[in-house]
Amino acid sequence: MDPSTRSSKTRSPSTVAVVLIGWILLGLGAGVATAQSERTTALVTIAQANAKCLIQTGTMGAEKALSLANRFLDAKQVSQDERRRVNNSPGFEDLMKRYIKEQGGCKAIVKDFQ
Repeated sequence: MDPSTRSSKTRSPSTVAVVLIGWILLGLGAGVATAQSERTTALVTIAQANAKCLIQTGTMGAEKALSLANRFLDAKQVSQDERRRVNNSPGFEDLMKRYIKEQGGCKAIVKDFQ
């Protein structure tokens, strides 16, 4: 196929992030990924990281940022039990920090948000 005739697909930042988190999870092996699907872990990681960055940068208050994260997870049909399992999984905090770092830090995440 001629590359000039291929249609380019634009992927949303959250789609790219889900794929990146999936790759990270593959590297963690039995850690975080054992109790949850990659998709659920990726979505919870993204939501929590976004909330953390919105709060840390002073862009949003804690209540509003956490509410936003919960609405995102509700829309993606991630149950409260799944969220708790992900949040309580060994290595989750490190996974979230790694995600933030790979996105360029909290300032970059907040900038993309706005």
